[in-house]
Amino acid sequence: MSNAIKFTEEGEVRVVIRYLSDVDGKRMLQIEVADTGIGMTPEQILRLFQPFTQADASTTRRFGGTGLGLTITKRLVEMLGGTVEVESEPERGSVFRVMLPVIPGEVAPKTDQIGATPSKKENNSIDQAASPAGARVLLAEDGPDNQRIVTFFLQKAGAEVTVVENGQL
Repeated sequence: MSNAIKFTEEGEVRVVIRYLSDVDGKRMLQIEVADTGIGMTPEQILRLFQPFTQADASTTRRFGGTGLGLTITKRLVEMLGGTVEVESEPERGSVFRVMLPVIPGEVAPKTDQIGATPSKKENNSIDQAASPAGARVLLAEDGPDNQRIVTFFLQKAGAEVTVVENGQL
């Protein structure tokens, strides 16, 4: 989310979270961050997940950053058995999509949606997001902006949120 905000001077950043009950026989959580920012070429996307690399050298000068955030994100997602996908077009924006498997018994039962649009499947059925209402969430995030944004949406959906600045805490 912080990259989407950083690279979108005008337009919008949209976060959509979906609970998908049947993706290749698995339950999945899909997190999609879409922006109308500067976008990237296919060549830039190929370099995107390499450590200490950004889309191009001018990006580092103009926006700052180390080029580690997406590398770390991808590694964590893969360690959890998930995937990261990127779609982007220069001057039109980017969409980052994270798919994470959901372990049965560790997710609240499917109920009403929480700030996400339903996903249409090929058979025209609609999956709904699992509700965090009543859940206790530990958010480990070092970015104050991300802390505020994620906490706001989780609390709005009924979760009790405890924020720490890093995984060690």
